Amino acid sequence: MRDLFTPHFRWTTLLLWFIWFSNAFSYYGLVLLTTEFFQAGDVCSISSRRQEVKAKCSLTCEYLTEEDYTDLLWTTLSEFPGVLVTLWIIDRIGRKKTMALSFLVFSFCSLLLFLCVGRNVLTVLLFIARAFISGGFQAAYVYTPEVLLESSVYLTLVVYSGCCLLAALASCFLPIETQGRGLQESSHKEWGQEMVGRGSHSPGESQE
Repeated sequence: MRDLFTPHFRWTTLLLWFIWFSNAFSYYGLVLLTTEFFQAGDVCSISSRRQEVKAKCSLTCEYLTEEDYTDLLWTTLSEFPGVLVTLWIIDRIGRKKTMALSFLVFSFCSLLLFLCVGRNVLTVLLFIARAFISGGFQAAYVYTPEVLLESSVYLTLVVYSGCCLLAALASCFLPIETQGRGLQESSHKEWGQEMVGRGSHSPGESQE
């Protein structure tokens, strides 16, 4: 770990950590928002719908239509052309420019999502954004071992496994164990009370 912060690798290490975090945050954020976009139609519909919601806790689900599932399939398939475009340009313009281009196109398409656009335009913007953020992921996968393997293979293993170790530690602090439990509906208040109750009881004590 100390080798990652030597004068030769310090700046590269910090930049790679930021790039990997931004890549994962943008990719999975877009994936989670896609369903809400399709349910509402656009950002304007989401804002107006939230203003009409009454102040109450509810875990009711909104079903997706056949059109929603079709458009979700199209946005998912966008990762294939995204990877192909990355493979085509990565050896022509370089690794760094490929990542920069991917992030710029993703940011541009994400900003356009704030406009009150129609369903077809929304699907196209989500398609392009997901394609390029997926391509940015692949470019980072190529660049990281190439830049770190110049010194030591162990540096590359530290970068790839460091986040997994942190995730393993975070998993141990999750407040609820769901093994052997069935799915059930409950309010946000009840869920919060269960978390507090499980945290205050020892594993050997029974709960009422």
